[in-house]
Amino acid sequence: MPPKILILFSTTYPYQATHENAFLQHEITWLCKRFDQIVLIPRFKTADRFPLPANVVVEDSFANIFSRSVTKSELVSLTLSSGVLRQEISGVWNSPSRVLALKQLVWSLNNARRVRGWLEKYAIDKQIDFANTLFYTYWLGDATLGISLLKRKVPQIKLISRAHRVDL
Repeated sequence: MPPKILILFSTTYPYQATHENAFLQHEITWLCKRFDQIVLIPRFKTADRFPLPANVVVEDSFANIFSRSVTKSELVSLTLSSGVLRQEISGVWNSPSRVLALKQLVWSLNNARRVRGWLEKYAIDKQIDFANTLFYTYWLGDATLGISLLKRKVPQIKLISRAHRVDL
């Protein structure tokens, strides 16, 4: 039987002492018993890292995709080329309060496209077997959207996300 793999996207875990760590530290113990390998993919990294079980690896290269600032031309290009964005903005222009939401949507879509591009390359480089891999995002955010965008191209992707009160 092929190994069962969990790829977990977080904001900082296993780095730093943040609220995320209080939950994930306990979850990892349980998840290690159910998956042959767990790949932790934090968006941000620091020098301090929690000790991890033997079947857990950390992929730090994901944090590098957010180290470069986005240019205005990239955002304009995204705005003009995104079917998701066009679908979401119908009717927004007549409401000033929605303009801020539109700006947030543009940034989120840009980040999601970065996630999708990184994950597509990572999956090829690591020869990810999507049939035996579960993607888990700790926050319902840009990583979740980015993975779901890739799922359009790779329907075998299985994705779950934790929705916190702030996400709803």
